[in-house]
Amino acid sequence: MIKYIDLNKSREFALPFFNEEQAKLYSSLEKGWSFSYVYHFTEIKNVFIALKNIPYQGKDDFTRKAINSGLPFVKTPWDSRRILEQLNALINFELITKYYQIESNYFIEDEYTNNLTKKDIELFSNIYHEYFRFKEIHSWLLNPFQSDHAGFLNQVTATNLSKSSIPIFPFFIENRFNDAFIFSLTDNTDIFRIPTEKYNKNGGLMRFWDVYVKWGQELKLLEKFNLKNLDFELSNNLKSLSCVYYVNQEKPKFKLLDFIKSEYKGKHIHIPNLVFKIAIKNRYRINDIKDLIIQQALEDNSSFSLQRTSEIFIRNTEINFVPKFNDSYISHLLLQ
Repeated sequence: MIKYIDLNKSREFALPFFNEEQAKLYSSLEKGWSFSYVYHFTEIKNVFIALKNIPYQGKDDFTRKAINSGLPFVKTPWDSRRILEQLNALINFELITKYYQIESNYFIEDEYTNNLTKKDIELFSNIYHEYFRFKEIHSWLLNPFQSDHAGFLNQVTATNLSKSSIPIFPFFIENRFNDAFIFSLTDNTDIFRIPTEKYNKNGGLMRFWDVYVKWGQELKLLEKFNLKNLDFELSNNLKSLSCVYYVNQEKPKFKLLDFIKSEYKGKHIHIPNLVFKIAIKNRYRINDIKDLIIQQALEDNSSFSLQRTSEIFIRNTEINFVPKFNDSYISHLLLQ
């Protein structure tokens, strides 16, 4: 059954963030263009390694020599613009100086590699939690209403995100990037916008949202899924509603039977819907939730029975929310 969310009477608010002039004052680098559209950790790492091996003598010289050196790429072949984007990111993240100099050997390899070490992941996780553009978006998940944005960023820590953040639901209104967000799947809930102005469309921040999500998923800190998979739709043909949340790092622990009794009246429980309810309430990883459902259902077989189904009867949109047991998909729980 389609679940429509009517936003016709919703109030709109601007999300807190620094424009580029404010960012120059906030950042210790005091440089322009603080957004970095870098999606692949190994590419950042390998450009850093290139700087160790190719003396920097100007952007054109470096990009040409880096490409000719066989610099690996993930999907898109290198051009000068893409390499300059990586260099800008290395400066923004303070892995190199503004003068393209290496002062600390953050990546120990001297040859290009497609591997990430545990130390590399720790480094990227630290950047994800400390770089102010990432922290700005983190802050939305803690509280989108901020009277003192700069001061509020001091409260953005990995611990607070794990314990106190809430799911965010992005969608499109006027752009091909996510430019609007809600924090509740209820009619006329408040809408938070990345505002567009006549001479400033804030497209940089909209694009950076995609970087934020990609990094969070790669670091296994964010869950993201499309809500169309679970039959949610917005009024006025608004598109691409999804769910994103910072994962609760605590091990899942709650009593499944008690949760179901508090959320359902019937005895025939559709598991994708159950997984979703648990996810937005507790922010556990989807796979952990599926494992917990099967484990507790088996342990309490006097209260539950598992209803198996074939993959051909599961909608493609739902399959990521359906657990497996003994090579069979489990689509429903039946309360005894």
